[in-house]
Amino acid sequence: MLSPNGIAFATPDDLGNVVNYRRFCLAVGLNPVPDGYGLLLVTDEWSNQEDAHHRRRRIRADDRRGHTRSDQ
Repeated sequence: MLSPNGIAFATPDDLGNVVNYRRFCLAVGLNPVPDGYGLLLVTDEWSNQEDAHHRRRRIRADDRRGHTRSDQ
């Protein structure tokens, strides 16, 4: 069972630029759309959390280091 624990946004502005947004979409299996996505953050019955904030921080860190998807 999943329990909601927050919301987040994944938009080009929210992720810093269009390249980071497309990288995020590729990483999570979403098709990029012009306005981005609103995300519901959840916890499963084993207390595992998936949140966009963690993934966004990784994408931004990779971007600052000059990594691209093919570098990973």
